[in-house]
Amino acid sequence: MFEIANPRRRTSSFEIEQWARRERSLFINTLMRSAIRKIARFLRVAVLRSARMARRWAAEHLRRRAIGALQQLDDRTLADMGVLRNEIEFVVRSGRPGRAARKALQRARSRGPARRRVA
Repeated sequence: MFEIANPRRRTSSFEIEQWARRERSLFINTLMRSAIRKIARFLRVAVLRSARMARRWAAEHLRRRAIGALQQLDDRTLADMGVLRNEIEFVVRSGRPGRAARKALQRARSRGPARRRVA
């Protein structure tokens, strides 16, 4: 509990009270440090999540503006870019397909409907 420097000497009530105050102060400081750490951790997580949500919202806002701008273009301009009107949202959100996939898609479009060969 507390150290007695001289075993023959009795501890005064003043010394006991001082010891109790120091112990209480140390205990309260420990609790406060722990609480402050937990609050700081909570605030850090809250700020990081808020920042992530704000970035996602801003990116979505830009995507919607790009989709709206592309939808304002006429079909000929979209065709010059290699995009069909029904592909606008996919292209904005996912990007254009790779070069090989685009060439295959262009070949399939240029062939038109499938024809049967007469033997």
